[in-house]
Amino acid sequence: MHFIEVLCVEKPMRRTIFRIRLPLALFITTILVLCGASYAIFYITFTTHIRGDYFRLENKHIETVFPRNWLAIPSHETNSNGTIHSLWLAAPYVYARMIIKIYDQNAAKAYLKQNNLTDAFSIIIFETEMVRNTIMQKNENASLVFIKNGTLSIFGLAANFTEFVIKRGLLSEDGEYYDWDWTIISLIDNKIIQIIFHGKEADYHQAYHSFQYILNSTKISEEE
Repeated sequence: MHFIEVLCVEKPMRRTIFRIRLPLALFITTILVLCGASYAIFYITFTTHIRGDYFRLENKHIETVFPRNWLAIPSHETNSNGTIHSLWLAAPYVYARMIIKIYDQNAAKAYLKQNNLTDAFSIIIFETEMVRNTIMQKNENASLVFIKNGTLSIFGLAANFTEFVIKRGLLSEDGEYYDWDWTIISLIDNKIIQIIFHGKEADYHQAYHSFQYILNSTKISEEE
């Protein structure tokens, strides 16, 4: 009678945690730790910029406070003439937009020279004409009606402003034309600062209080 000798080879033991192999468990743990740290940094940053129903945004060029349900997008454009820093803000659920533009000293000089402008009032006229001409190219039946012109003090400086309406100037998604309300503010202090607020009829007036709050809460850096 022949016996077959069976050799049993012991397999090496693999360490596991909760039935997951150790390398994979360590990888998952590392990802969770990093995600947790990132969330903590985001949460701390977010909460330190919250002021009740408002959010504070700041960089080395501008500091402002706006309703935290508004969309805000900072940007900048640099070319051989200088740099233009912009902040775009949009109200939720309605058509109302606000733009703050800061031309540095070089960009301001180039803007004035290229458009043959001399002061803040001439900038207001130029920008208003640009808006009117752009809209009229799309709708010949639109018409501009001035509401108010004057001066005001912002950032501790004197600025020019105009308020006007482009009648039947805005074509909505429903195919209807609506009045398009505008406010344009401009000032020169080495650099040029432009503030534009516009919106569709009632939407403009609905968001106007927030526009005033943002404007009064905004600070512009004196540094170039």
